[in-house]
Amino acid sequence: MGKKRIKWTTEKIMSSSALFISVISLIALLYQSYLAREENKLMQKQQSASVLPYLSQWISNSSEGHQIVIGNKGVGPAFIEKVELSINSEYSFNNTDDLFTHILKANKGMDSINYLTSTF
Repeated sequence: MGKKRIKWTTEKIMSSSALFISVISLIALLYQSYLAREENKLMQKQQSASVLPYLSQWISNSSEGHQIVIGNKGVGPAFIEKVELSINSEYSFNNTDDLFTHILKANKGMDSINYLTSTF
């Protein structure tokens, strides 16, 4: 028994080339789909991060008085679940009214100062 040899004609070469090119194109299409899916995931992460809240604090000194301000500089809403204010790690307060009451009681000379507080 002898081996059967394929007789390569122009038609067989053309059809084999077309089949090879279509397989390569299918592989490239699948790889592009994978890259597009990864890019979509990355864009979704970036979009969700762009609407996160960004809290910042600053102290304002003006002729009207001193202020400690906390503001949301981000796009999304900021939900504050817990606030803890402490003085020298000895006293701990969960709101600003209690903190200022303690400060005013601890410093007797300050009870004649007019003040306005706002708690959060």
